[in-house]
Amino acid sequence: MGLLSLGYNIDYNYNSSERNKCCEYKFYRENADNFIKYCKDNNIEPYVIKNYDYDSKDIDDDDKLSNFNKARVLFKSNLRLRKPEGMGEIEFEKFLTRCLNKNYPQLEYYQKLADSINEIYYTGLEEMSIVFKPSFKWSDSRKSITKIGIRATTALNNTKKADRDALLEKYGLDKEKEKDVRASVPRLTLSLNNDEWFLENVDLYGKIYMNCNQDEAFTDKMREAIKKLFMRAYFDSTERNMVNHTWRDMKKSGVTKQDVDEQMRKLKVAIEKTCGKIYGTEIFLAESCVYLRVLQRLLESGRKCWLLYDCFYCSGLEGEDKETYSETIDRYIEESFNEYKKVEGK
Repeated sequence: MGLLSLGYNIDYNYNSSERNKCCEYKFYRENADNFIKYCKDNNIEPYVIKNYDYDSKDIDDDDKLSNFNKARVLFKSNLRLRKPEGMGEIEFEKFLTRCLNKNYPQLEYYQKLADSINEIYYTGLEEMSIVFKPSFKWSDSRKSITKIGIRATTALNNTKKADRDALLEKYGLDKEKEKDVRASVPRLTLSLNNDEWFLENVDLYGKIYMNCNQDEAFTDKMREAIKKLFMRAYFDSTERNMVNHTWRDMKKSGVTKQDVDEQMRKLKVAIEKTCGKIYGTEIFLAESCVYLRVLQRLLESGRKCWLLYDCFYCSGLEGEDKETYSETIDRYIEESFNEYKKVEGK
């Protein structure tokens, strides 16, 4: 469309421990301004995001996929879902999406909920619209899908922390009405494994540290360390990857890889002992569904609201203090979690 072109630096190098380099592109603002003017002059409206957008074709209708194990199509990493010969990539992704819709009964319900939120509350605010669709990662050979993920997000979620205050002011969101769900992933994991919401009055990172059987006392510094390492121990597909990735990303002065191996494996065991079954990337499905329902209820109450993964930025109601606001969200989360369990069980 004449908006982007490759610049002079077309080489790239990703996942390097020492030097990463990305492609350079040129953006032609004058062309973009002309394109926007053309759309306005011809009454062309921005595309409205549709999260629930499946065709009616049954997953068993295609002969090319008659022997495909559809139960293996899950939100997880380390997959090996091979594309049948003669099938295009987009067609295969659409088929996998239909499989996901069948394997996760709650997916349709919450995608439609996200569409309803966008239509009612974010028309004209497309940058705040919720995108809640599966994402697919292909192998280098483009023959297999190796990972399927999902997480509710918006175009604003990439905003740098330094620019966040200006964004809150722009959209009329009260800086004091920020509510970050503490230890969201371990809390959801524990709650799912126990079929009831685990309230925030217990520091889960502290419990995980206790189950690591460490000699040193638990401090704020230790809590930050557990919090930082938790994601690696929770989401890496294998313990070997967990250790290798941690070792690659850390400063190695005064520590050996064997030390890292021992401590990271101990951490993973402690997480399982504290929270129960580890869900991997599938946990973001539950997190997104629960928090989308909370978001809907906040918007229904007359607030402006932006959902940033596990953090809610809202405008306040008249006479509402920060404590009351926090208690309201705590109640909404517990009730929304209970709703999710009912929908999931359909």
